[in-house]
Amino acid sequence: MKYGPSVRIKEAETLKYLADVQVSLPFPKFFASYTRTPVQIDPDNQDALHTYIFLEYIPGEALDKVWPTLSKDTKTAICCKLGNIVEELRALPPPYYTGSVNEGPVLDNVVEQLNSQGRLPFSCKGICFTY
Repeated sequence: MKYGPSVRIKEAETLKYLADVQVSLPFPKFFASYTRTPVQIDPDNQDALHTYIFLEYIPGEALDKVWPTLSKDTKTAICCKLGNIVEELRALPPPYYTGSVNEGPVLDNVVEQLNSQGRLPFSCKGICFTY
């Protein structure tokens, strides 16, 4: 289970999406999720929401913890594998929409200002995806 104020419900929605499109990527099986306000916190304060994601446990070590101990060849192999994962994600058919899964907003600090101005997310038919 993942939980806390920094866990976003969009992560659960993305896991559901990946399962629906049946990609061959390695990711944990999604079981359930919910978001709630902790007791004695203002329910209107979105920053206080805690999201709980129940998913399959995959044993292993966090890459950021072991990276300094890995050989150059191992690091290269990991980078190549991550590159292949990104390629497979990019090969998914475009949703003709720029934003997060389920037509949600772009969740990135760089575009947060545009989003707050109502300029994102936006629908994009054809031309955005013809590169």
